[in-house]
Amino acid sequence: MDQAGNPCTLKDPKVEAVLERLYREARGDELRSGWKLLPYLVQKLLGRKPSMTDQYHRMADLSIPVSAGQGTFAYLTARAIGARRIVEFGTSFGVSTIYFASAIRDNGGGMVIGSEFIESKVERARANILEAGLADAVEIRVSELGSQSVAVGAAFAETNSNIDFYDQDAIMVTGGVFFKW
Repeated sequence: MDQAGNPCTLKDPKVEAVLERLYREARGDELRSGWKLLPYLVQKLLGRKPSMTDQYHRMADLSIPVSAGQGTFAYLTARAIGARRIVEFGTSFGVSTIYFASAIRDNGGGMVIGSEFIESKVERARANILEAGLADAVEIRVSELGSQSVAVGAAFAETNSNIDFYDQDAIMVTGGVFFKW
């Protein structure tokens, strides 16, 4: 509960502990991502067309999550609009997903459907969300890069549901169409 007596899943000790751990684990990953991005940038400087997909796979072990402030803003926005169906592209390790699932729970229920095309990230995100106690409000789909919108859109079409909130936190493929509706 918040100060006004409203439900606030973000204050649940399990949710707080998972977010704290994920932020702690991510410390230093921004700097490490710069080093891992270097080969891609060198290729670009040489006039070549390096694969952004390959680059994303090289960075698969890194976490560059939304900040706590950004996560809280996303949570409050989803709460304010009464979101019950949230689509998230680029789930990564599930930090923003935890904020969205908390809002869904506090709004009385619903579903966050996320997509990620790196399977190891999907597994870690699912484990993090389960540890936070929010697995009942989240479905994460493994999607091929370029077909994430199709996979998530299909999930809502299956239930004939509208989308209340959309989060685009995925890479854009250079020189190609990322989303195909």
